Amino acid sequence: MTAKTTLAATIAAVLLATAGASAGDHGMRGMRGGFDHFGKADTNGDGAVSKAEMTASLQAHFDKYDANKDGKIILAELPKEIPVPEEAKAKMQEHYDRMVEKRGKEKADKMMERFSKGTSRIDFLARFDRDNDEAISFAEFSAKPLKHFEKADSNSDGTVTAAEKEEAMEKMREHMKERGHRKWGKRDRDQDNE
Repeated sequence: MTAKTTLAATIAAVLLATAGASAGDHGMRGMRGGFDHFGKADTNGDGAVSKAEMTASLQAHFDKYDANKDGKIILAELPKEIPVPEEAKAKMQEHYDRMVEKRGKEKADKMMERFSKGTSRIDFLARFDRDNDEAISFAEFSAKPLKHFEKADSNSDGTVTAAEKEEAMEKMREHMKERGHRKWGKRDRDQDNE
């Protein structure tokens, strides 16, 4: 796993710890992470996530970082290292176990070491600060997840159902397969789908 892939996976996992749809710039990795948390954003328990639920979930997560409540996240408000959510750690452990079998313990250990460090606050700020004003607005923070939410909402009714979620997941898998990517978004050089 490259540093860029690790960063993308970590940020997607952090961003989506409470979100229901998707995030991420690198391929569609964030969709997978976000759909693992689909039920968390479904606050009314109807089995679907509305755009309002998605936006509220993102806003709650944004507010955790916006310490002074000015509507912007600045470097000083971020922890030195953005922690890796437990759900992401569990998925990474599954990937590690497969990697030990396929590529050996040494390579797997290196990958896990990079992943377990989390994301630095500078990387986090750089990732989301699209207008380079050294602050992350809610619009910047939520842009990718809401874009992927809209893509997953195949009938454009403002709600992503479990069926639409599965359909989006299948499209993501096909997209990654066409591009020759492995599960975590790294090119599958030996074409073994691992």
